Amino acid sequence: MDLSQIQHKIEALGGTGTVAGIYVGAAAMALVLAGVVMWMGASVAGIQGATLLRSIFAAVVSGILSTIALASGSAIPAVGAGGGLVLSAIGSAVGIKVVYRTTFVKAVLVCFSVLLVLLALSLILYSVLRTWGKINGTGP
Repeated sequence: MDLSQIQHKIEALGGTGTVAGIYVGAAAMALVLAGVVMWMGASVAGIQGATLLRSIFAAVVSGILSTIALASGSAIPAVGAGGGLVLSAIGSAVGIKVVYRTTFVKAVLVCFSVLLVLLALSLILYSVLRTWGKINGTGP
């Protein structure tokens, strides 16, 4: 199947294929980006054998486990949202521990490393956008 056949099939769907393609593409990019950030965090934490594919899988597994733990913890009135966040962090660390086959302490280090990588990337993005705004005259 070549590109013209794919384009014809999308046009035959009346444009809904294009919208679905945008969602699928955005989800795929989000998965790859989450994997890259997880890979960087695992590298900072000193995890051996951290590949991009394994990191993408670790991001998915830890995300699912932390979401389940957050929802479960928040649903119990005695635990509350704060307890749900703690359970979410533990669930994420357990997912990382299982996928990377490492200790719980190193899994927690990966969690903190991921947070540090996200903070660094956010600061870089902020400084780039702020500088861009000053160059264009739209920033403070």
